[in-house]
Amino acid sequence: MHETKLVTLDLWNTLINDVPDGGTIRNSLRVQGIAQVLADQGHICTSSDIRKALRETQRILWAGQLSGKDLSFKQQVELFLKELHLLSLDTLESQCRDQIAEKYGNAFFGCSPRLHKDVKSVLQWLKENGLKVALVSNTGATPGKMLSVYLSRLDILDYFDLLVFSDEHQIAKPNPELFSIALERLETMPEQAVHVGDQIYFDCDGAKQAGMKAVLLDGIVQHVDPIQCIFTPDIIIPDIGQVPYVIAHK
Repeated sequence: MHETKLVTLDLWNTLINDVPDGGTIRNSLRVQGIAQVLADQGHICTSSDIRKALRETQRILWAGQLSGKDLSFKQQVELFLKELHLLSLDTLESQCRDQIAEKYGNAFFGCSPRLHKDVKSVLQWLKENGLKVALVSNTGATPGKMLSVYLSRLDILDYFDLLVFSDEHQIAKPNPELFSIALERLETMPEQAVHVGDQIYFDCDGAKQAGMKAVLLDGIVQHVDPIQCIFTPDIIIPDIGQVPYVIAHK
């Protein structure tokens, strides 16, 4: 490897790990909250209708991310409302839309993932050794602005020189352009950067296409069959705690 000057990190299953049934619990919180908002406005929707609209919205979002595209959070909420097939959608007051968006995104805080035990020590080591640090993460039903709040609550936000969230750029990993945003803004050549993540397709393929080195966390279920992936990781490590060793012994 060239001298490393920048380390970019994935979020889910890299820095944080979900609690059991976390996604299911968060969707239930969304359903409950959105149903109440709509009921207060005179729109009666069953829980089944809301769940169906959420599933379809998340299916469309996932298909887009597989092709390297993403929706802004506002676009995602608008898509969800359309999937609900509300006859009076066009007349929904902006206040109601805002309340729905709040329930949609804030469900994350009702059942948040847990920070990996070694993350703070790894981030501190990277900063103490003069490395730039960026987060490069795809988002889902939780927008980047809320994930930033979460990182602040975990007391790790200040370790990052830059946060790059897919919903804020409408670009998703494995699109190398998302990585290029970090490279350009932190004035780093691709060969001087290393990305650490848990997915071969999204993390390794994306980083390698951007000209970076890719470190894969081992033992995590792959969302895309590795056979479909273009690249293989440069290094495989068991967990985030091994990152300082990788950088120090490059």
